Amino acid sequence: MTFGKTVLIIAVAFGMHHAAIGQQRVDLEINTSNPSQRNIFLAKNLNNGVQSSLAMRLESGVNNDQAVAIVSAFGGSYSASPGYGGYALLGGTKSGIILRSASANGDIRFITGGTSVLSNTNMFLSSIGRLGVGTTAPKAQVEVAEGDVYISEPGEQLILRSPDGSTCGALSVTNAGAMNFSQIPCPN
Repeated sequence: MTFGKTVLIIAVAFGMHHAAIGQQRVDLEINTSNPSQRNIFLAKNLNNGVQSSLAMRLESGVNNDQAVAIVSAFGGSYSASPGYGGYALLGGTKSGIILRSASANGDIRFITGGTSVLSNTNMFLSSIGRLGVGTTAPKAQVEVAEGDVYISEPGEQLILRSPDGSTCGALSVTNAGAMNFSQIPCPN
């Protein structure tokens, strides 16, 4: 099916597994008897113009209680909002976005530079809250496996808390390049 400038509104009642398109009820089921096949919902915008984009909008609630989720794809020539061209967007209104892995041992992986989960996972959040940059097996709360950690804002410092939690110290660098460690009040 090809839609020109037609707006198609689909309201889905998940508990009843049906969709309403306009006033017509249509059963909505994505299923396969062959487990080796993927189920893919595909929508295309074949325009390569400066406003070429495609979005799926999900709404829940009404008026001031409404939350909206948006999944968008922007064509490479898109320039209506600078910086969006060639990117995909996951957006949300109201309280924000929750990325969730519901499995007890589930993790969240940020994959860039390719599609391989094994070689292109550049940031990893484990099921116990450990963040790995350059590793999928962080050994501490935060582990950077490849590269340096750089605090670029002048005057900022690394704050450490004492084992009993009563005092904090700040590690910084002087203008001469010497390390400076000073006791400071712990952040709230």
